[in-house]
Amino acid sequence: MCSNGRCKNTVGGFSCKCNQGYALDENGIKCIDIDECSILHGVCGDGTCRNTPGKFICDCKEGYESTMMMQVCMGKQYDLLQAEHDWNL
Repeated sequence: MCSNGRCKNTVGGFSCKCNQGYALDENGIKCIDIDECSILHGVCGDGTCRNTPGKFICDCKEGYESTMMMQVCMGKQYDLLQAEHDWNL
């Protein structure tokens, strides 16, 4: 009971509190994976959403990367190298 969640005893029974990325099934006795890709259309922007147990991953096209916070594909940010110059005048 309550796989992918926590079981809490109640008077005459129990209840499940599901982990993030999971929801109770229709019987309310086990936690099933939420398919975020089906629910959150376009969540990855220009990338492809891939559902995984308890979460989702954005597979990004070349030149794009998935951001840690938002799980969306954005153009890669390249660090500019700052050159140091020694001007002998």
